[in-house]
Amino acid sequence: MITTSTFHLRLLPALFWLAFSFPVAAISQTQLFFELASDGIDRAQLYSFEETSEGDLLAGTGNGIWRFYTGTNRWEPTGFTRETYVIKRLASGSLLAGTDRGIYRSTDNGKTWLQRFNIPGTGDFGVMEDGTIVAVDRTGSSGGRNFYYRSTDNGGSWENVEVRFGTGKGTNVVGIGNYLFSGSLNGVKISYNKGDLWETTNLTEPVTALVVTSNGVLVAAAGNEIGQNRIYESSDTGRTWRFADSLPVSIEPIRGSITGISAGKSGEYYVSVEERTKEGESESWNGIWRREPGKTSWGRVALLPGSMNFRLSTPWISSGFEAMISNGDGKGWTKSSVGLHNFAVNHLMSAPDGTIYALVPERIQANWPNSPLVKHSLFRSTSDASAWEMVTDNLSGEALLIDEFGNIYAQRDTVVEVPTSQGVSEVPGYVVITSHNRGEGWERLGTGLLRSIHLENSGGIAVRVSKELGLGFDILYSSDSGRTWQNLRKPKTPWESSTLNGTSALPIAGGRLLLTVAQDDESTQEDERGLYRITFNPAINVEQLSDSLIADDLLRLPNNDLLAAARTLTKRPDPLTDLLHDPGVYRSTDGGESWEIDYLGNAGTMFVDLEEELIFLSPLFSKDGGENWKNISPTYQKFVQTNEGAVYGYNPGLNFQLLDVENGLWRPVLTTGFSSSLISATSTSATDDLFVGTSVEGIYRSTIRSSSVEQKDVGRASALTIRVRLAPNREAASVTFTTEEAGEVELTVHDMLGREGATLLDEYQSAGNHQIEIPLSNLPRGNYLISVRTIYSVTSTIISLP
Repeated sequence: MITTSTFHLRLLPALFWLAFSFPVAAISQTQLFFELASDGIDRAQLYSFEETSEGDLLAGTGNGIWRFYTGTNRWEPTGFTRETYVIKRLASGSLLAGTDRGIYRSTDNGKTWLQRFNIPGTGDFGVMEDGTIVAVDRTGSSGGRNFYYRSTDNGGSWENVEVRFGTGKGTNVVGIGNYLFSGSLNGVKISYNKGDLWETTNLTEPVTALVVTSNGVLVAAAGNEIGQNRIYESSDTGRTWRFADSLPVSIEPIRGSITGISAGKSGEYYVSVEERTKEGESESWNGIWRREPGKTSWGRVALLPGSMNFRLSTPWISSGFEAMISNGDGKGWTKSSVGLHNFAVNHLMSAPDGTIYALVPERIQANWPNSPLVKHSLFRSTSDASAWEMVTDNLSGEALLIDEFGNIYAQRDTVVEVPTSQGVSEVPGYVVITSHNRGEGWERLGTGLLRSIHLENSGGIAVRVSKELGLGFDILYSSDSGRTWQNLRKPKTPWESSTLNGTSALPIAGGRLLLTVAQDDESTQEDERGLYRITFNPAINVEQLSDSLIADDLLRLPNNDLLAAARTLTKRPDPLTDLLHDPGVYRSTDGGESWEIDYLGNAGTMFVDLEEELIFLSPLFSKDGGENWKNISPTYQKFVQTNEGAVYGYNPGLNFQLLDVENGLWRPVLTTGFSSSLISATSTSATDDLFVGTSVEGIYRSTIRSSSVEQKDVGRASALTIRVRLAPNREAASVTFTTEEAGEVELTVHDMLGREGATLLDEYQSAGNHQIEIPLSNLPRGNYLISVRTIYSVTSTIISLP
């Protein structure tokens, strides 16, 4: 007997849902969906910040105004899309916004905005004691005239005020009492009559920034030549200015213009100055310097990539596409999630304690993100990725690894001297470093490319470091959880063309490590290609097991059998004519002593799932522990599995797909969030989350959540099956499922990331066959996952809508 039901489908703007005509009983639900874990302002220049009377923070950006909700670490668009250079809160609580299309005002804390004056662009607002507001035109002067605009009705209406300053444009404007002050390329000007007339002061140097502190002191940053930045202060309402200090020198920077200035709530102030680490370097940075009230000493609190539009607004600072927030005293700064959202994520890793680490390029250029010219920063997050902080910078983007003890391994750029036939050449290289304290404090391990980390059975750690440009390779070993290291293989005297390299390694039983040497070191007379076994206890010993097996990857099965995605090497007198043949799956049952061919065919990266039944030697796939193999495409280099068993395959820099285990097929992952971005890293965390780092849109998290349970008498559905038949016109589908026993049944449709789109059925069902009809006309083309779940079992199938 087949029970039949009909359902009606309705498409909503954000995601598709189903409408039902019957009551739905509560049942334990498990949902898998992806959400942005590093949410932030879309790719846009950050110009300014302002706090609303409700305590939220508004950001003026190239993509309009965004709101930061206090305590959530999330930026959301307000719907106002004009390019916004400055936001100013008035005493009345109203907000003014200076945009590329004039001045706008909001009287409801930024929820809605009305245009009050149409001008090309507004750079700053100055407010006087009587409520008069003066705005400065950010486009500067024309024919010696500087353009200001004035409002006496809380920003409701405006009038032009033309002032002759000479050739300098007004950079910003500040109101103190009944006076106005404007910084310009001709110094600081003062107005006693609401901007109609301006007088010069004794500060006539070009002023790049002007601010008033909480105790009424005016601070100006002056000078625009290299090394000529000066800080001036005025305590008599701007009548006279005194030299306060020159900016400090730290790490011998070449100083450029001051690009921003901001006053803190306790009388301290901050300046940002363009810095270069070496003479002649084109790469510039914005150093953020802090000076305590009444003191002459400075401290640099942050260093951000250079930007011509740097803005400070305590407790927020921004540079380019990045933003940071202070912990309140201005001495410690945390990267806002806006930064992670706008940049590529080159590597994403999970530590044993659940901490998530992301390696993020610090700036964007044409050959990013893997160019050695691009510096990377390491960000640390909570296990749910709800908050991020930068823990170190100046890393390379080549590698990020974490061992089972929580030690972090990364790389920094360096210069390596390489002997050549013409002498010694300097080439870019890498230094391998490690941190035992969650990314705070690093030690040097050696030079080279960090390839892999292996925890062998006795608890020691073997880190394989491949050398660049023919410098051989090292195997570093630690028996004390990564505190001290010894080199098991010394580098050999190189030649220009020597490329000795270990391509694969695997810990095996007895505290041993298998290692493949795939290419010969031409600096010696010996041919060292082949498979090696390293024994660590009781003594370290390296022995060659085979001189003909070249393994691209190695895998150990639960029964201790070894699998190798390998080729056979036939050596000839002339090494250039050597042959690599018979690619396939090789098996060893004696710890690597001997090998037999299991499957003949190209095989690559290996992966075994949590149940140790699904095995990949991509593109080869086995779902029975290696007894039978199937060739499935495309070929993937990396795999990751959620704690619920879903398996994803991906290649760094390309999109990823979900495995249809039953049919041995890869299914595309369809979601708006990833359709236009590239996958660069994936990692599982200590929780039930799956994190995906993208090369454009930051970090996404797939979260498994369970709701409360209100159950009826549930039977074990051990023979749970599902079948979907698509109508010829694709307007509807017939879903048939079978339960062996009576109980609560939930039938859902998901997108290919596992996000639940609709619940088709959620009620008590009798044992037997059941069929429902669902309309599909409102669903866009693509692939969808239909799942049936009981308290004991779950099964799914995929439908493709043309």
